[in-house]
Amino acid sequence: MSTKSLLSKNLVLFIFMCLPFLSNAQDRLFTYTYQSTVLNKGQRELEVWNTLRTGRDDFYARLDHRTEFEIGLGGRLQTAFYLNLTSKTKTVSESGIKSTSTENEISFSNEFKL
Repeated sequence: MSTKSLLSKNLVLFIFMCLPFLSNAQDRLFTYTYQSTVLNKGQRELEVWNTLRTGRDDFYARLDHRTEFEIGLGGRLQTAFYLNLTSKTKTVSESGIKSTSTENEISFSNEFKL
């Protein structure tokens, strides 16, 4: 192995080792609980949730998608806007004939937190 090749591999390894120190993710202390902190004035946060539900006697699949946009308003007050999308596909029986049915739903919601 040449010195140049070894040097480039070590450089790549060094960069990957330093990435966790350079990145900045969420500031939550407990990852399995939801901390109810309020954003400061002007701060924004975008959160995306996806939940897949399956496993019934007949065919069933449901995908829930929620996008939340939070905005800090100041004075320990913030607001959040939610876009909720749901797609549900299931087996239905009519007159002894089984077929699949798909339902889609879109909703919007808002929340204030003090």
